[in-house]
Amino acid sequence: MTRSGLCYKKCRKFPCARAIKLMPLLPRLTIRALRTVAVSVPMKLPLGTSAVTVRSAPILLIDLETEEGVTGRTYLFCYIPLGTQLIARVLHELLPLIKGNTIDPAEICAKLSRQFRLIGAQGVIWMAMAGLDVACWDALAQAASMPLVVFLGGTPKPIPAYNSNGLGLMSAEACADEAEQLLDGGFRGIKLRLGYPTLADDLTAVRAVRKRVPSEIAIMADYNQALPVDEALNRGRALDAEGLAWIEEPIRHDDYAGCAAVAQALATPVQIGENFIGMHAMESALVANSADFMMPDLCRIGGVTGWQQAAALAAGRGIKLSSHLFPEVSSHLLAVTPTRHWLEYVDWAAPILADPIPVIDGTVTPSNRPGTGISWKLDAVARYQVT
Repeated sequence: MTRSGLCYKKCRKFPCARAIKLMPLLPRLTIRALRTVAVSVPMKLPLGTSAVTVRSAPILLIDLETEEGVTGRTYLFCYIPLGTQLIARVLHELLPLIKGNTIDPAEICAKLSRQFRLIGAQGVIWMAMAGLDVACWDALAQAASMPLVVFLGGTPKPIPAYNSNGLGLMSAEACADEAEQLLDGGFRGIKLRLGYPTLADDLTAVRAVRKRVPSEIAIMADYNQALPVDEALNRGRALDAEGLAWIEEPIRHDDYAGCAAVAQALATPVQIGENFIGMHAMESALVANSADFMMPDLCRIGGVTGWQQAAALAAGRGIKLSSHLFPEVSSHLLAVTPTRHWLEYVDWAAPILADPIPVIDGTVTPSNRPGTGISWKLDAVARYQVT
């Protein structure tokens, strides 16, 4: 089985070498079909950000079927309902290109990247490719009868998690009340959205939450790119006295020079990375010293293959790496990440999963089932399905 192409060349430095060695020993898995289902799952707690308020999670379920009877599964959080339609269309357009191929994530990544070179493998095309990549790795680990973390050469271990549900832009009192609720499950960290009309409003929200939760609880603050650089400096300096664990995406995500200026000026660590589209973006951010911490998104960085590349880059720079969404798969990947930091926990997909991932004493441990452990709760899928 050959492994040429950019994707594998970048990935082979990572501890996934064990998985690559195992692949020729596995039963041959041949792609037969791709099935997608779009669902809209009501959120227990609305997510009010500086950009938009989200009350229902638009999620695309992906089943990668093989001739051998193994089905790789994953889901994508698509941000807006239109996203599920567009990504599903791309995946169905991809199928003729890979049907009959042996499952080899690196080869498939290289093949599809060549196919989309002229239009560019970005946006919904890249997210579709990333979702396919995760489903491929899930299928391979299932065929090996191993949890994904073990297939990648690691061992299951508890990963510290912070609760990222809710805590949107709302009154300070409501923020404090919700922050208390989010500690259920033993969480030792919570994320608060900022970007109120004024600095005074931001400070009021932070202080209300800080006053209500125990002092050892880490509070992460996320601006969702709400501020220009000068205002990020102004608000960030004021927030330096509040003991935040980090300030996330205070300015436009791809303004790496601006991010670097903010990170250099503030005492509070700056976190970016959920909007990295593939490895070139992360490489550019690292060269610019644009953040203290980074948090790639599984399906924007390039799936399991892309995460492995990101982890290798972060390890080379000594940058702590956290996850963005997708706790079921991210727990496996953080367990084999040398500079792992925090797992971002959201329960948005839990209602449609047969076995939602549990939170125990503020930690998430990768599923011990073969693959990622993802399977569907079919009655709930039918209830929330959209057409």
